[in-house]
Amino acid sequence: MVLSAKVMSRRRLLAGLGLGGIVLVTACGTGAPAATPASATAPAQSSAGSSAATKPSAPPQAAAGTPAAASQPVASAGNPVTFWIPWGQPERQNWTQKWGGAFHEKYPTQGFKMEFVGFGNMHQRWIAAHAAKQMPEVIDTTFDELGTAYVAGATEAIDDVVKDLGGTNFFIESPLSSWQYQGKYFGFPQYVFPRMLYYRNDLLQAKGLKNPTSWDEWLSNVVALTDAKNNKWGFTFAVNGLSPEPISYLMRGQGSEIFDKDGNPQLGTDAGYAAIDMYAKLIKQGGPTGMTNYTEDDQDKLFLSRDTGYDLTWPSLLGFMVQQMPQHVKDLGAMIPPGKTSQPKPVATNIGYAMGKDSKNLDGAKLFLKFIIQFQPELEFLHSIAGVFPVTKEVAASPQFLDDPIMKQFPEVNKISLDASSNGVEAGYLNGYNPSNSVALGTNPGLTDMMQAIVLKNTPVKQAVDDEVKRMNVAIAQFRR
Repeated sequence: MVLSAKVMSRRRLLAGLGLGGIVLVTACGTGAPAATPASATAPAQSSAGSSAATKPSAPPQAAAGTPAAASQPVASAGNPVTFWIPWGQPERQNWTQKWGGAFHEKYPTQGFKMEFVGFGNMHQRWIAAHAAKQMPEVIDTTFDELGTAYVAGATEAIDDVVKDLGGTNFFIESPLSSWQYQGKYFGFPQYVFPRMLYYRNDLLQAKGLKNPTSWDEWLSNVVALTDAKNNKWGFTFAVNGLSPEPISYLMRGQGSEIFDKDGNPQLGTDAGYAAIDMYAKLIKQGGPTGMTNYTEDDQDKLFLSRDTGYDLTWPSLLGFMVQQMPQHVKDLGAMIPPGKTSQPKPVATNIGYAMGKDSKNLDGAKLFLKFIIQFQPELEFLHSIAGVFPVTKEVAASPQFLDDPIMKQFPEVNKISLDASSNGVEAGYLNGYNPSNSVALGTNPGLTDMMQAIVLKNTPVKQAVDDEVKRMNVAIAQFRR
């Protein structure tokens, strides 16, 4: 049974999650646990025992952007709307300042102030602000972070704003549905990005391979594309930090998920053991040994610098392909990973807005939220850095969304990705938001350590999974007490 927000101890929630935060997001905007190191150890040996690839060069946007000053007033008035943003890229900070100014022009009695916080600092920042009763009017970050803030009493329910906007007549249903907890909206989405299985058509064709429709075919393709002696690889992934995403896909491909509807871990089931076994095989048989330390930057660097068949990542890869591998733009394809017994529902990362509890200008916050999610500001945000997808029906249906210099070079990829983003759900949350899921996914040691034990130390899958499930259950039990 899911406990009510009133029954849950807010202090226990914060203690259970730790001040390190649930999510750390790279400059590109992708999520990874706070324990993820700044850079992964370069692989020293391939899974086949030969020399591994030299660590690829960094994607051009991976380090893009110099954070602006912590506080940037755009327009002054008697009662400003303070907006905490997570993005360090100049393109997105410029978008914020432009539309903050436009908001003030439309509502002259409302001021606007942008504050750059960063994804990695957002958790401890809102905890401190909540304790001091100094929450901002609007916060923008990952949906699970904002769900945590809501359960802790740091943000307001936002049902009236969602209703005024039109609910599911305005928003795409799947991205919006993630933002509900116990019948209340604790925020709403700004953008999503699907986790797609990208592939190189030319490499598949050279081996006479077709895209897989089953796990066996997927693994067979990965093995066929792997030639460790010549630094050619079948599969790349950010094991260090993003393991919930492939695991969630592999669970969904069996009609299951990492957690059930009550927030109980399902890894210690037949479906869970099978998912982890398949994940370990893809890593062992398809990539360098060092892949168990890969961050998201590392996985894409490998795909961009070596002949690598498959990359499970988000659509920022498109911009990297245009800049670093223009000769292979025509060869890039995308698909949802195959399932074992059923087609998995897409995994998509969900970023959005919430209102700070007891902030000084909640009326202004509501005006701002209804303003900033409208067609033109939403479209311009999506175009500020290509690779993120719309959450409103109007933008998703508009040909203007794909009228972007990068996006329009991948028409088939984007058709598949748009469908996936519109139907996707965050890894681990197929059965809805539950704060205990965040607690369980934040254990240390965690999923990365579990995979490293299996891949590097040859720990039996069942033993490693059972150890992780015990850690999850202990964390959940402490949280629920």
